[in-house]
Amino acid sequence: MYTDSILTEQSLATEKDYEIDVDQEFYALGAANVGAGLMGGFPVNGSQSRSAVNDEAGAKTQAANLVTAVLVVLTLLFLTPLFETLPQAALAGVLLVAAAGLVDLSAIRRVRVLDRFDFWLILITAALVVGVGVLTGILVAVFLSLLDAALKPYKPHTAVVARVPGTERFRDVDTLPNAEEIPGLIIYRFDAPLYFANADVLVDEITALVDESDPPPEEVLVSAEAITDIDSTAHETLHELVDDLHERGIRFTVAGAKAPFVETVERSGLREEIDAFYLEVDRGVAAFYNRLDSEDSTE
Repeated sequence: MYTDSILTEQSLATEKDYEIDVDQEFYALGAANVGAGLMGGFPVNGSQSRSAVNDEAGAKTQAANLVTAVLVVLTLLFLTPLFETLPQAALAGVLLVAAAGLVDLSAIRRVRVLDRFDFWLILITAALVVGVGVLTGILVAVFLSLLDAALKPYKPHTAVVARVPGTERFRDVDTLPNAEEIPGLIIYRFDAPLYFANADVLVDEITALVDESDPPPEEVLVSAEAITDIDSTAHETLHELVDDLHERGIRFTVAGAKAPFVETVERSGLREEIDAFYLEVDRGVAAFYNRLDSEDSTE
């Protein structure tokens, strides 16, 4: 498969400390296959074992492939009798020795510490490749990787944010137990694009924070730096949340919103219902204090 050869070259490139443009590799393979199709030739493919064997043999440039091609032609024309009685196990031994160098146990141990899902994905893929076949192993690995990418935003990281004592910085309450929460203001951070599968997480958590707050908050400030997108279903859910908060007399404000978020709420008309937008959380907090001061001065 194309990906076998390219992944092998990437692994070798990392080990040898040079870079490979993967897109260029795919363009070259694609163009070669188009040419082969137009001229009635064989499909062009990459070889995982050939890349490894070339590296083990000390190949440095593409000239190694030209030398290999010449030797293959000479072997077919003149040296075939010398290899006719050679068992296939001998060829398998060459490939196994070359491929063994691609197994990086230290890297697997690092992955085990950093990401358990990736670690199990490596083990499952390796077992399927050895026990069932290369194509099956890679297809299962691709499917599991896509599934992981789809599920991560489904359970996004969220946090209640508070001020770091003595500063104007704000951090997660869970990571900084002595953080100073601001009476009357809930600062909530949502670390993912907002779409149909996770919109209820934002609504449920903000509603729970409001219900548990004593005294009730005057404002909910959403730190939206990571909300890079919002779909139609999430928009309707957010609209309902804002309406519910307004009915309780609670302001709903947003800090750090990116352009896609702002453009979406503008097109839908929701921006008029959001009480304020701020560039940063600290500006939202300063505006909250200013509003309290102005209300106190008018009483």
